[in-house]
Amino acid sequence: MKRAALMDWLKHNPVKVFLLILILVSASVAAVFVYSELLSPKTVPYAFVESFPLRVSIELSKSEFAVGEAVAILCKFRNIGNETITVIFPGGWHYYDREDNHHKVYFRFFITDVNCTVVYRWGYDTGATGALEYYTMDSGAERSTLFYWYQEPEYAEGAQVPSGKYNVRAVMPPTGGVWINDWHTQKISLETPSIQFTIR
Repeated sequence: MKRAALMDWLKHNPVKVFLLILILVSASVAAVFVYSELLSPKTVPYAFVESFPLRVSIELSKSEFAVGEAVAILCKFRNIGNETITVIFPGGWHYYDREDNHHKVYFRFFITDVNCTVVYRWGYDTGATGALEYYTMDSGAERSTLFYWYQEPEYAEGAQVPSGKYNVRAVMPPTGGVWINDWHTQKISLETPSIQFTIR
């Protein structure tokens, strides 16, 4: 009896039936979208270059930054081989951030605009000891430097670059090259591909 009444209601209310189906479909699509957003990994701008046994990478926390927002640039080098190695740097680079914190530096980075013009290059406020520095690294071990670019043009502290698209790439080491295990061997220098980000 109840089934017959339901069928009769459906037969005489086609518009309401259509709206009900539309609501259910929309809710299902929204639920699937939210579920997929929760499960899917968030991609961030990232690039790397390899010269065995080293991998050098550069990564940003996101692809868009507000005008004036500090751009965090994470640079890493990793031992991708199966054996322990010693990476020898020709000098000990370092810098002090705006809070006067000391940071070890293994890289230099370059910011370019859409015309491939260098608008900023890190390095003018660095210091180096000039002595060889040895870093023993097990398989899978890595070292990193986290830089912050405050959207300032090179040699114009306090100024603001225009909004738009920019690219950043990293070079290890800041100058010259590094040796692997023995400083009598040939030096290597690694430069990552550029990654793009936007200032809005």
